[in-house]
Amino acid sequence: MSAKKKARGHVRTLLHSVSVLVNFAITSAYLLSVLSVYISPDAFVLPAFFGLAFPFLLAAQIGMVGYWILRTRVVWIIGNALLLLITWGTIDSYTPLHRKVRESAIPDERIKVMTYNVKAFDFKAHSRQQPNPILKYIKGCGADIICLQEARLSRGKKDGYVSRETFRRYLPEYPHIDVTYARGQDGGSCLILLSKFPIVETERIAYESLFNGSVAYTLMIRDKRVLVVNNHLESFRMTMADGEDYMKMARDGEATALSRQMTAKMGPAYALRAVQADSVSRYISRSETEHIIVCGDFNDTPVSYAHHHIGQGLRDAYADTGYGPGFTFNHRVYKVRIDHIFYSPTFLAYNCTVDRTIRASDHYPVWCYLVAQ
Repeated sequence: MSAKKKARGHVRTLLHSVSVLVNFAITSAYLLSVLSVYISPDAFVLPAFFGLAFPFLLAAQIGMVGYWILRTRVVWIIGNALLLLITWGTIDSYTPLHRKVRESAIPDERIKVMTYNVKAFDFKAHSRQQPNPILKYIKGCGADIICLQEARLSRGKKDGYVSRETFRRYLPEYPHIDVTYARGQDGGSCLILLSKFPIVETERIAYESLFNGSVAYTLMIRDKRVLVVNNHLESFRMTMADGEDYMKMARDGEATALSRQMTAKMGPAYALRAVQADSVSRYISRSETEHIIVCGDFNDTPVSYAHHHIGQGLRDAYADTGYGPGFTFNHRVYKVRIDHIFYSPTFLAYNCTVDRTIRASDHYPVWCYLVAQ
């Protein structure tokens, strides 16, 4: 054998070895992202970051299938494709592809449920001549039950923001309104429930946070008691400056510095959010109500411990009836779905939608139809 042939053989062997190592690294990271939903960040935070990176790792895993097809390595094609097939449930949850049902085909006894982080109503005033854009959207949305987060209200007549009286006057179609501050005594995130049905009971779900919180309501919907839980779980407190710093470090290849800074910023929030998710999950599991709706800004994606743990025994309306990745966080740098609607199997869900027609908040509203069985 000539020296050239030997050299080419060594290059091919080296290329294959490197390809196998890269494939092993991608597959390991991808599997860790899928399994992150079972690992509490309060105990071990690292998998949560892999869960956040799920779409990128999924793309890399699909890329490996394409690579081995080009190399015509059947065993590796089958192995990587099989892994995607096994984890299809996670993929479908993150990016479902359901067609909308014609509204005429949805039973008349449906209720429309919406969740919306309103970012203090975009800090805009409201008047009869110039309605606040978010309130105007709410008035025309046709929802029967609306869960709002970060619904900061006016502290007095001079600050010009939305007040409690504004709801009574501008939204008479919602005769039942509950305003609860997450930390009590007008402190923390303001969580508001707008309902066309009577509110029988309201209770804050106790857990640790300086700002965030969850509130449970018991509603009488026709002849059924329904538990509705409105959540605003711990956020990362990300700023535009943070995002720009992270992007710069990524472009400059400063992986160690990027990892250290992101862990310091996001790790504590992941851990605290896991504890909050445990509290909400326990509250729901103790409920004797058969009909349950859970809404809110979870500050976590569909591939996360918080989403999975709160959703145990429930269904994800978007995963069941939505289309595409459905990004709900309206931000120039971060594109993720962190606002969710869950429902108990005693309901049927239809046409869960992320409504991008309004951009007044840094979140998009999410709504769906539910029909009690």
